[in-house]
Amino acid sequence: VPAGISNMTFDAAGELWVTTLDSAQPLFRVTVGNGAVVAVPQTHGALNAIASEPTTGGFALATGSGGSPRRSLFWADANGLATLLS
Repeated sequence: VPAGISNMTFDAAGELWVTTLDSAQPLFRVTVGNGAVVAVPQTHGALNAIASEPTTGGFALATGSGGSPRRSLFWADANGLATLLS
């Protein structure tokens, strides 16, 4: 990925999801078997944490001090569409 990695998680299908602290970067989905990287657009700036939830395929995301809004929690789907939780 084109920026420093902040956090990673695996989804139920075995894909690796990566966040960076660069607010201009999207989420990244990495196929571990071949190294293919897919950018998943997101509009919340710097992400400081990610956790997958295997039943729904969703993700909990947390922004850092560079996020929008700062230091917030989101629930996101696999397309990067997120809902602000807190």
